[in-house]
Amino acid sequence: MFFRQGPLYPRPQVTLDPATLETARDYAVRTVWALLVIAVALLAARIVRGATMRSLARHRAQANATILLGNVALIVVLVLGSLLVLAIYTQGSFGWILTSFSAVGIVVGLSLQDILKNFFAGVWILVERPFSIGDEIEISGYTGEVQEISFRTTQLRTADGQQVIVPNGNLMTSPLVNMSRYPRSGTS
Repeated sequence: MFFRQGPLYPRPQVTLDPATLETARDYAVRTVWALLVIAVALLAARIVRGATMRSLARHRAQANATILLGNVALIVVLVLGSLLVLAIYTQGSFGWILTSFSAVGIVVGLSLQDILKNFFAGVWILVERPFSIGDEIEISGYTGEVQEISFRTTQLRTADGQQVIVPNGNLMTSPLVNMSRYPRSGTS
């Protein structure tokens, strides 16, 4: 059966509570701000990534380190943008949420301390290049030719053919001698 309109069947009146209208308007304004923050964060992330990669390329950093640090810069900007969007929507609860993230970050950071130390030392080695593949170095009593430099370890081959895997964190904290950097001349 169809609903009829007319004098015998009046149209039902819809009334909205003023508090509901205010809440809807508040969320609409928050959504507009959040969309604006997202657009700015995406644009800023691309700009920061490009600038980081250009700067590292100018300093002749290794290609994979350049890409990695460019992507890290992009992620940092996007995380900051996400936190701003979260702050827009949560307002009063944002401090509690940020405190929770901080506590989790501290726990994760402490549990992964050695891995992160080696990783960041590897990034530093790939960017600064204190030695290169093929250089002969001495570290912690081992002397050998650098075979591979990765984000976590550096592999050496000793004169007697042994493979030595050195955590990159040790390369940052121990004295390192690069015997290939300034080769000695045959005369004294």
